[in-house]
This record gives sequence, C-alpha cells and structure tokens, in this order.
Amino acid sequence: MRKAISFVFCVGTIIILALTLISFSPFQSQSFDIFDHLRLHYFVCAGFAFLVFLWLRKPAWLVLTLFVLLSNGFILYSSFSETLAQTEKSQNTKTIKLLNFNAYFRNEDSNSFIDLVRKEKPDVIVLEEFLGISEDVVHLLKSEYQYSGPFDENSKRANYIYIFSKLPFELKSFKHWNRGDNNPPMAHGILTVGDTKVELIAVHLHWPYNAQLKTNALGWLSNYLAPLKNPVLLVGDFNLTPWSDVLLKFSRQNRLKKFGWLQRSWPSKNAEIYFPFAHLLIDHVFIRDSDLWKIKKHRFEAGPSIGSDHLPMISEISLEKKR
Repeated sequence: MRKAISFVFCVGTIIILALTLISFSPFQSQSFDIFDHLRLHYFVCAGFAFLVFLWLRKPAWLVLTLFVLLSNGFILYSSFSETLAQTEKSQNTKTIKLLNFNAYFRNEDSNSFIDLVRKEKPDVIVLEEFLGISEDVVHLLKSEYQYSGPFDENSKRANYIYIFSKLPFELKSFKHWNRGDNNPPMAHGILTVGDTKVELIAVHLHWPYNAQLKTNALGWLSNYLAPLKNPVLLVGDFNLTPWSDVLLKFSRQNRLKKFGWLQRSWPSKNAEIYFPFAHLLIDHVFIRDSDLWKIKKHRFEAGPSIGSDHLPMISEISLEKKR
C-alpha cells in the first residue's frame, strides 16, 4: 500500500512540476494557456503531496514538491502584492458604484438583472456580451441612466459592449470585435466626476485558449493606455486569472493595480460546465492614478447568479486629490 501511494504521488508531482514549468514558459499556445489559469490549484495539490511525502520520508520527492510550492507560491504572492487594498469610507466620502457584468449572449434572465440594478443602484453599469440582455431592458435603463452607449449607427442596436452612466459620460472611442485586428472589443469614455475626468475603458478579451489573440490584444491595449494622463478605470472580462503571468506583466507595464485576487466571477451555477472547485476571477477592475488624483477602493465583490455563466462584479471607488 505504501509503495502504491508513493508511486501515485511521485508521478503526480512530476506532472504538476511539468505544468508549473510550462506555465512559466514564454512559449504560448492554445494547448498550454490553460495551465496558467490553474496555478492556485497546482499549489493546493502540491501542498497535499508535500504532506504525503513527509509521511513517506523520500527526500528527493520532497525537494520536487517544495519547488512546485515555492514557484507557484511566488507568483501567487506577486499577484497578491499587486492587488489594491480595501479602505474604509470616511463619512463625507463621495463614492462611485460600478456594476461590471458579462451578460452572456444566451442570458434570458433579464428580470434578475434589473432586480440587481434596483437593489445596488450603481452609478455606472458596464456590460460585455451585451446581446443577451433584451431590448426592453435597454429602454428601461435608458430612462434611468442619462448617459449610455455606444450604438451601432446603422442598426440603432447596442454593440457588444455597452455602458450606462448617471455621471456625465462622453464616448471617446469604440472598437468592434474583429478577429483580424489586434484590438479587443473596447469602449472608452470620459467620466466627469466633480472637478476631474476619469478614463473609463471597458474591454472583453478573447477566451484564453488562443495565445496569439490574447497577446495581440494586451499589446494593443498597452499602447492605447500609454498616452492617457487622467486617472484610469479599466474594467471587463479579461479571461485571465489574477495570477496569470501575462496579466501580471501587463499590469506592471501599465502601472495598474487590480481589485481582486481570490474572488470568483466564473463559472456561475448557470454555466454549461460547472466545476465547484474551479472558481476563478476573470472579470477584473484595474485602476491607475494620475499625477493629481488617487483612486481608492472601498468594495469589490461578486453579486448573485442572474442568468449568465459569469457573476456580476460590484465595486465602489472614490477619488482623492494628492497632496
């Protein structure tokens, strides 16, 4: 029995070691990108293997499991250290509430979405895969949110990404989904918040199994962010976990801080394939301060399952002038 356990855990550790090394590798492919998503799960499995090898007392295998734990632990710590800390709201702080939601093009539960909006009363709503929300909902929200868009001027219908705002909002740029282009679907507008402007950028990156599209999209987005001088609020479905190497490099390059780490935004219980253990945060909020203004985080959490395979993410932020 002891030999059988030893064999199973030795083979398992070698597999986890190989997946860990692949996830650090600069080589990207549709086959290997998924390994980057499961780093936390490797960490848990390696921790369990470590306890078993302590019992088996095999020094060589202990070294392997320690390598897996330390390598995956390092990237998890790096991801955690770049997550913005939550701060308490002071009594006179004016906050902005944001609802970000991948509505999913098959979503037929628009009533639950409306119920959530009425309960949370967000100042800004950002929707991706917007085609799943019915046109009746659009008309209803447009009556409550003074600023909204973008629309396709030819069909008068909403595009793939849609923004509703109670704050003054001016659309600056919109990019459609086009597999032949480097850009992801993107809506960029200027939010006027008191006496400052905030660059609100909503994106939807390609699913993570096409490395080239992902790399192209993040490269394009980095170039787009580079010249912006106002505070930046970057939100959307990135299809990347917080500890993804490529997402960490993107955030460092662009001086971005993310809001979440261990929260879950996918899959919801409405997903076609639901694994209770595979809870991942792929719907992110990033911020970047300007020279004059600092963005503070007061809340970031998932809402209830309301028809999509994603959960809606609710954030609260405030702006503070630097001294």
